[in-house]
Formats: sequence, C-alpha cells, structure tokens
Amino acid sequence: MAKHWNSFLSHYNTHILVPTTASIEEVNDDLTSALYAADAKPCWMMDSGATHHITPCQSDFKDYSLVKGSICLGDKSTVDQIGVGTIIFKSPQGYEITLSNVFHVPAIKMCFMSTHTLMQKGALVTFDERAFKIIHKEHCVAIGYLKNNLYWLDAKGSSLNAHTRCHQQAVVSF
Repeated sequence: MAKHWNSFLSHYNTHILVPTTASIEEVNDDLTSALYAADAKPCWMMDSGATHHITPCQSDFKDYSLVKGSICLGDKSTVDQIGVGTIIFKSPQGYEITLSNVFHVPAIKMCFMSTHTLMQKGALVTFDERAFKIIHKEHCVAIGYLKNNLYWLDAKGSSLNAHTRCHQQAVVSF
C-alpha cells in the first residue's frame, strides 16, 4: 500500500520552473508586508529615543520616495533606510493621524513613533503607569497603553468602549 501511495504522490508532486524578475529583497519585503498586514492589531511603539517615525513596510505609505540611508539603532547597530514618506492612520479615538517624514526601514519588525518628533510638531505626550496620551491643540487625539513595559498605540480606530469614541473626523499632522 505504501508503495502505491508513494507512486501516487510522486505523480502529483511535480515542480515547474516559473521565470520571475523578483529579487530576494522584493520577496522578503513582500513577506514582511504580508506578515505585518496579517497582524490583527497593527500598532506603533512609542520611542523616546527615536529621531524619526519608522516603519518596516512600504505598503504603509500614502506617498513615498526612494531614499537610501543608514539608521543607527539604540544598540549601536545600523540598518538600511530605503525610503521616506507620509503615513495616515486612525487613532483609537477616531482622529486621523498623519505622520510625515517617516523612514522606511525593512530590517526592523515593528513601527516606531518618535516621541521627540511629535513634541517638535507641537504635541504634548504624557505618560503614566498604564497609558499615555497624545494631546494636540488641547485635544486628546490618541490614547495608548502599556504592555510588557512598552507603550503602544493601536493604528486602527477600534475601541473596546466604542460608545465613548469621538465621532469627529478630525485630522492631526505630525
């Protein structure tokens, strides 16, 4: 029986060479994008040491320009920046957040939101033992949470307390 089964499988288990122009980098970026997009809750980690907002996925950008560069991380290692652009998402409070001059760095595996950049653009960022708030022009535009000793901001406009969510369609740019 096993011999018949192996013969059956070998008949259907064939490989066909398909020509492609994809490079390893393109495939890896597509895989990173697919895994990032598959995450049920896309979020940004607040980073007080980051000089710029950073994302690993080109698909996050509304507009995008190729820019080659090198980014120095907190552990003193460097990674390649391959682009820069603008990203727009909705905060859990329903505000449309626009982040400009965001670096595209495929080697990182999460999105970093620069606390410093937010404050340079006029935002007030406050932290407590469980959460943080981003306040812009006296309006709380985003509330994030503490998880595993890191502060996170969900990028979609979902909320457990949907009835308290602001229903305004306000736009905030950083």
